Amino acid sequence: MEPPAEKSVPPPTFTPVILSDSPVKSTPQKGNLTGNARVIRDLVADMYNWVQAWNRHHKDGYKILKSIADLKIPALKESHVRNCEPVYPDGLQPLIDDLTKVCDMLDATLTGMREVAQKMDAVVSLEKLHNEDNTPLFLTWDADKFGESCHQICTAFNRELEVKQDVMSEISHCESEPELMLHLAAWVYQPHVTSIDDRVLEALLVETGHK
Repeated sequence: MEPPAEKSVPPPTFTPVILSDSPVKSTPQKGNLTGNARVIRDLVADMYNWVQAWNRHHKDGYKILKSIADLKIPALKESHVRNCEPVYPDGLQPLIDDLTKVCDMLDATLTGMREVAQKMDAVVSLEKLHNEDNTPLFLTWDADKFGESCHQICTAFNRELEVKQDVMSEISHCESEPELMLHLAAWVYQPHVTSIDDRVLEALLVETGHK
């Protein structure tokens, strides 16, 4: 007896969604915009560059923290055997000094982000004076959205800077390996900025035609 023939299932039908490109890509200027649109697009590029600078300093800080952990963990184990505290092995202070410099650079990077946000506020105010209909400059965003997004980025990175500064202040005083690893993880994982980087910054880049 032959098995029953399989019923053919028709392929699903759907209507593809076609997204329009940013005017930065589709206009004859091909990115050579003028006026407020050009300024906003340049400011978004500046914000992106500051975020990349933050990422570089963040990686440098991790390398220093890893060296601190490699230095302190053996000393902590020896200290626990001898039951003596605290533990400040030789060579620790130069590493803390280097980590302090990294935090200073992160602070300067945040200052650059804030300057971009202030400039964005100014151009947004100017755009609103001349664009009473609130017509989108690029795809869908009105002028206010650009300013709000920049301030979201600054707020998120400010919170992350506070975490970094706490780690820098406390890492040398850790009294156990788990405590040391907790501080290392607090530096590595950036919950305050990860979602902002993925959502807000990405949306800025797409909206202005950088992506």
